Amino acid sequence: MNKIALVTDSSSDIPPQIARQLGITILPMYINVEGQAYKEGKEINNDKVYQALEDGHIVRTSGPSVADFLEEYARLLGNQVEKIYTICLSSKLSSTLNSALVAKRNFKDELIEVIDSKNTTISMGLIVTEIARLAQAGLPEPELKSIMAGLIAETSFYAAIENFKYVFRSGRTPFLGRFLSKALIFKPVVSVNLAGKIYLKSFSKSKTKAIMQLYKQTMASIDKTKKWRIGIFYGNQIEPALELQQRFDQIKTEANIEEIILSEVTTVISAHTGPGIWGVAYSPVYY
Repeated sequence: MNKIALVTDSSSDIPPQIARQLGITILPMYINVEGQAYKEGKEINNDKVYQALEDGHIVRTSGPSVADFLEEYARLLGNQVEKIYTICLSSKLSSTLNSALVAKRNFKDELIEVIDSKNTTISMGLIVTEIARLAQAGLPEPELKSIMAGLIAETSFYAAIENFKYVFRSGRTPFLGRFLSKALIFKPVVSVNLAGKIYLKSFSKSKTKAIMQLYKQTMASIDKTKKWRIGIFYGNQIEPALELQQRFDQIKTEANIEEIILSEVTTVISAHTGPGIWGVAYSPVYY
C-alpha cells in the first residue's frame, strides 16, 4: 500500500463521500461572527452564515491553525504514513499555507510537502482528489510531483456572483470597487489567474446570461484532446447548478468530460460571496 497521505482545508469543497473514499483529510477553516470563532462544517453551517450576513454582522474567515496542522501531521505519521502532501487554499487568498509551513518545521523536512494550489473551492478540490487517486494507484513520487505542477497550472474556474454587497463587504476582491456601479446592477463573473489571485472576467446582465457565459467560457478553456473533470458549485440555489450540469452532460462525450461533480460551497466561501454564487471548475484527468 502506498503510504502517502493527502491533507487539505475545507475551502476545497470536496464532497464528504469522495474525501472518505480517497482517504483525504480535510481540516476545517474558521468562521468568526461577532468575535466568536466556529469550526467550519462542525460548529456552524451555511444557513447560520447567510443569516449572520443578512443581519449585517461582520463575518471573517481564517485557515486551520498551526496547532491543527501539528495535530494532524502527528496523527498521520503515527499511523506509519511515509509522506504527507498538504495542498492549501491559494496563498493570495489566505494564510493557511503559512500555518502549514510553520507546523511542518516540527517534523523531518522530507516527510511533509506543503503546496500552494493557487485555487479555491471545488477547483482546488479537483486538484486534491486527482493527486489522491494517483497516490492510491501507487504512482512513484517523482512522477506524482511532476503531474502536480501541471495539474495546478491547468485547473481553474469561472464563477458568477449574484449579490455584490457581500463581496464588497468582505474586502477580498478590492478590484471590484472600481466597478461598483456596474457590479450592483450586473452579475460579476470572476476567475482565478495562474498566481492564484481572483480577477474580474466580465459582467452578465442576468442570471440566465451568466449561466450561459460560465458554460461558454469553460468550453473555450478546455483542450478537448484531454480528459477533464468538471466541478459545478453553488450557494443556496441548486437550480443554476443543475442547469449547468445538464448542459455539460449533453456534450460530455464530445468535450471528453470523464466526470461531473456537483458541490455546495462551504461556509468559508459563502462568508465572502453570500448565498448567491454558482460556478464551474475544470481540471485535467491523469488517472
